Amino acid sequence: MGIGEVIRAAGVGEVVASRCDAYAVGDVVTTLSGFQEYSIVKDDLFTTVIPGVVDQLAMLSVYGSTGATAYFGMTDIGQPQAGETVVVSAAAGATGSLAGQIAKIAGAHVVGIAGGPEKCRVVVEDFGFDSCIDYQAGDLKAALKEHCPKRVDVYFDNVGGPILDAVLGRLAQKARVALCGVISSYLTGDHPGPANYVNLLAKSARMQGFNTLDQWGRFEEAFGHLKQWEAEGRLVHREQVFEGVASSVDALNGLFTGANIGKTVVKVGEPTPA
Repeated sequence: MGIGEVIRAAGVGEVVASRCDAYAVGDVVTTLSGFQEYSIVKDDLFTTVIPGVVDQLAMLSVYGSTGATAYFGMTDIGQPQAGETVVVSAAAGATGSLAGQIAKIAGAHVVGIAGGPEKCRVVVEDFGFDSCIDYQAGDLKAALKEHCPKRVDVYFDNVGGPILDAVLGRLAQKARVALCGVISSYLTGDHPGPANYVNLLAKSARMQGFNTLDQWGRFEEAFGHLKQWEAEGRLVHREQVFEGVASSVDALNGLFTGANIGKTVVKVGEPTPA
């Protein structure tokens, strides 16, 4: 990165001046702001006004790419049904916590996978999952058998690696696996193939990756459902806020060390007074 370049990041902010008909002063928008207090945006698909939402943290946690990813991955690929068993990895994270709650709204029995007892407590008590497996505590295969006695109908995968492999070994007939992320290998760049992929054949199961931007024309649909569920108290979100650009390194590292719960946010400026 050269001198003067801005670190790329999605953000939310308030329009303070405009020469564009698409945005009015006072609009709160999500955009690719980068780590800076002020940025110039254009009328394009990267900058979106979401009317009626005044909670800027909610816009990052729910009404942006995070919420859309959870919505499309779970509803389009997972397609949870009442009474089915759904497993979500990285369940204490921003996307996983929403995906699991969407499955609960559909009537499924939802089991999270997270690292450490505190995260597992939050997944159950705050995000409303039925139970949560601490993958750091021991035998994941045995824990999946205990928590998912009827096997796994839907798996929303955020991590890849050994956890994906273990859940593939516990799939139910005609299970659906949504591949959302590979946290386990983001730093190493290694993507070892799961040995249990053959279970997809044995169980007539389906595993599919997806890109949320492919559904850009349906974002209004996604946000409409998410907004309704939040208003009804059926969907909650949580943020971990870091203050100032100088804290961005700690914020980023926390995503890979497992320190984060909910959406990690770096606050770089104050909203304009009304």
